[in-house]
Amino acid sequence: MFRPVKLRQHLAWMVAKGYSPSDVLADSGTTEEQLLNPSCLIDLRQYKTIVGNILNLTGDHGIGLEFGEMTELRDCGMLGHLVMSAQTTRQATRYWIDYSHELLGEPFSIKLVENGTEDWALEFSELIPLGRILNFCVEEQFMMIYKLSGRISSAPPKLKRVELSYSAPPHGDLYEKYFKAPVKFNAAKTRITILTHRLDLPLLDNDQEFHEICQRQCELMFRKIHQVDSMASKIKHVLMRFKGGVPGMEEVARELNVSARTLRRHLIEEG
Repeated sequence: MFRPVKLRQHLAWMVAKGYSPSDVLADSGTTEEQLLNPSCLIDLRQYKTIVGNILNLTGDHGIGLEFGEMTELRDCGMLGHLVMSAQTTRQATRYWIDYSHELLGEPFSIKLVENGTEDWALEFSELIPLGRILNFCVEEQFMMIYKLSGRISSAPPKLKRVELSYSAPPHGDLYEKYFKAPVKFNAAKTRITILTHRLDLPLLDNDQEFHEICQRQCELMFRKIHQVDSMASKIKHVLMRFKGGVPGMEEVARELNVSARTLRRHLIEEG
């Protein structure tokens, strides 16, 4: 479960393009009112549905690049403020790795890879299979990192290469235009390698007092999310998405991407 900070921005942009909230959120099990509630949490299956709706409605499968380019740090909620007030590139990167799923809604596990003094990289792994929305998610994430890292330092990063685990989409020629680096499709891993910006270089707006406030708030939000993220809570969330019937144990287990046996075990452990 995570806070749908990014999806709220997606919805606002789609409404600005003339699409109705009900069409953007169709079959996701959530409404505009629920999504805009500060306490709202959603899961990755809902995220997949909403992004799939965006792709279907616009017919633009390169819209992830557009959304990523439009994103500002203020659009990233408290995490954006934390990253902006970080002391170094390393610290800002660590916060993004630790919090971007729960506090922003990114569908990836991210790993920092240090390759010595020449460059460093971020590797991205899907938290669940993203299927046809994978390139949207990667494009938006890479575009955000490329743009926002330039906002918190003296200049945009210089990329060494961009590696993508999927085949080149029809708009694949735009990648080198946006990222200004060699792009490899059908790579073993999805990874962005950065030449410049030493990880321990001080950032522009490293306000220590403000940073400590943001850090405490992000950690509090992170813990609250995990407190309510019990298996029983996840099941309740699944049941809310079903209309006109109660799903069986096997069906609920499939929705949660676990076996029925694992589901029963968790419920017994939670009492």
